[in-house]
Amino acid sequence: EMCIRDSLKTVNLNYCMFSVFESVIFKTNKAIDNIYLMDNSIAKIDVQAFQGLEAVNYVELSSNSIESIEDMSFISLQNLSDLQLNGNLINKIGENAFNCLFGLTYLDLADNCIETQSDSTFDCLKNLNSLFLNANFIESIQSNLFNNLEKLNTLYLNDNYIRELDSTLPFEKLINLNDLILSNNSIKSINSNSFRYLLSVNSIDLSHNNINELNESQMFETLTSLENLKLDNNDLASIVSDAFHKMISLKRLNLSVNRLMTLSENTFSENSAMMELNLSQTFISKFDENLYGLAKAKAPLLSLNISYSYVNHFNDFAFHNFAALETLSFRNDHLTIITKNVFDKLPNLRELDLSYNVICMIEANAFDTNKKLETLDLRGNRLRQMPSNLLKNCSKLGSLNLDENFFEDLDDVLDFVDDETDFKLKDGFFKQVDCLSLKSNRIKRFNIDQLYRFTSSYFNFYLERNQIRELKKSDFGNFNSIGSLHMDYNLIESLDCDRFFEKFSTINYVILRHNRIKRVNKSFFWDTDLTNINV
Repeated sequence: EMCIRDSLKTVNLNYCMFSVFESVIFKTNKAIDNIYLMDNSIAKIDVQAFQGLEAVNYVELSSNSIESIEDMSFISLQNLSDLQLNGNLINKIGENAFNCLFGLTYLDLADNCIETQSDSTFDCLKNLNSLFLNANFIESIQSNLFNNLEKLNTLYLNDNYIRELDSTLPFEKLINLNDLILSNNSIKSINSNSFRYLLSVNSIDLSHNNINELNESQMFETLTSLENLKLDNNDLASIVSDAFHKMISLKRLNLSVNRLMTLSENTFSENSAMMELNLSQTFISKFDENLYGLAKAKAPLLSLNISYSYVNHFNDFAFHNFAALETLSFRNDHLTIITKNVFDKLPNLRELDLSYNVICMIEANAFDTNKKLETLDLRGNRLRQMPSNLLKNCSKLGSLNLDENFFEDLDDVLDFVDDETDFKLKDGFFKQVDCLSLKSNRIKRFNIDQLYRFTSSYFNFYLERNQIRELKKSDFGNFNSIGSLHMDYNLIESLDCDRFFEKFSTINYVILRHNRIKRVNKSFFWDTDLTNINV
């Protein structure tokens, strides 16, 4: 028996190893409004446990060993708004278990052993806003289970064993539902009427299921308010051409990790609000400037991802209808050449990922109009040389990644700048650049005198896994704004220079490990503020 002050508002008994939970714990302290009993060993809730605690609005019973919720277990808690029962062993819920909880807005039953529930389990929860039934053993949803939950805003049913959404219409009464999460189930088929009454839904997550086709036009036809739809990680091989036509508010669509080989030229012709489209890890190999109807819809597309697919060529006009694009990713495709016109209508492009293709040539002036470009990833290609003037207008570039190409000399890389013009800029070329990465190339000659035009006060330079054999002061010329220098896994045999780092006022991190260093001049590291040295 415990004695608790009459004025106490919050009782925290987490991690106390309680195995029995009875009303005697609290007596009749009517001032308590928060009860925390998380991570104990409670196996059963006494029907009278909360007797006299009418003021309580929050009860935390998660991570216990509760196996069942009996009828009238919470009958005294008429002002309860938040009930946490997640992480127990609950496999049975009484038909009247939640009776009298008229004020409950948040109920968490996630991570239990629930398989089925009575049709009337949630009937009294007319003000419920959020319901978590995820991570249970639910295989099907009874048609009347949610009938009285008209105020429900969020419903989590993910990580269960649901196989199909049939004609029983379990969501029929959820007219105010905003978010429906059905990911990580075993759903293979969806009845055309399953979502018909979800008129207010904003987001539906059907990712990580076994859906193999969307061949019914009516499936999404009433979802005019839907903005986010996740269908990634399914088994989709075909989508009927007008499947998304009624979804006039759709902004974000994820179709990645499916078996799609192509889409109809009008698939997105009515989706005029589309801002983000993810088609990565599919079998798509080509597309034109219409982009499956998005050009016709005049969609304000901001992000397009078709990475890990089979795209091997860009039409020169591929992106001419999408001037709003800010992020473009074609990582790990089969691109070989980047022509000068392909990105010339993308003035707002900020991030461009072309890594891990087989690009061997980039035409001069390819990025002339991309003045807002901040990140350019070209690693893992077959580039041997960068054309002069390639990045002359990219004054906001902050990160340039050229790892794992075939460069043999830094001059082959730095030719992308015209010495006669761009280096005369008052503030220096690429004044925002703080990172240049050339890992895993074939660079033997190391002379970065030209880099003094990079005016970042903390420049990070990555040259590991190349074939550099020596370090000389002359290699750096007038460049003195290095913040960190990474030259591990090269062929450097000695560090012979006297006071090598004396002019680098900003450097604090040097990595030279895994070289062939046998000899180090005792004054090599003198006159420096280095805080980290790894040899």
